[in-house]
Amino acid sequence: MEVRIVSVNVGQPQVLRQLRTKTVYSSINKHPVVSSGELLLTYTNLLGDQQVDTRPKEDGRQLHGGNEKAIYVYPVVHYDLWRQELGLDLHIPSFGENLTIDGVDETVVRVGDVWRWGDALLEVSKPRQPCYKLSWHLGVSDIEVRMWDNARCGWYMRVLEPGIVPTQGGITVVSTQESAPSIAAVLGEKEKNNRS
Repeated sequence: MEVRIVSVNVGQPQVLRQLRTKTVYSSINKHPVVSSGELLLTYTNLLGDQQVDTRPKEDGRQLHGGNEKAIYVYPVVHYDLWRQELGLDLHIPSFGENLTIDGVDETVVRVGDVWRWGDALLEVSKPRQPCYKLSWHLGVSDIEVRMWDNARCGWYMRVLEPGIVPTQGGITVVSTQESAPSIAAVLGEKEKNNRS
């Protein structure tokens, strides 16, 4: 598998919506890194990127960020499909991804795949489960359901080894386990469980 970098993206907390009782912040409005050919990837995020709500859930997992969700990857091939389906002029990175890539998608990427990105080593951890903040960001009320139903969610990666990563070029797939489920298969199982 050949993975090509289309865009590396970072964001800082901004007001997403002002509600009557509180202000909702998010870093979903990311922008491409164009001023540097490389940047630092730590165990939890890229330099210049910050997750807002990292509170743990009841089961101990974090809502956003942390090592399990250090990098959010989204295939560029989905953009044209979304533009046609939604009738929106979507620019990269409209889905809040850190890494927009070409060459692979949810049907071939497997949980546990290991990638070498510059000096850093990453592992595919899980599919993204979109939340209401993406709906607000895009102005599409059912985007969460649509992404889940069509398996165009992208995936998260954990950082095994931090390091300096390039903002252009390729990423090497170091290893993949054919017995592991693809991201699309995990999404399909979750969808089946939700409906039963």
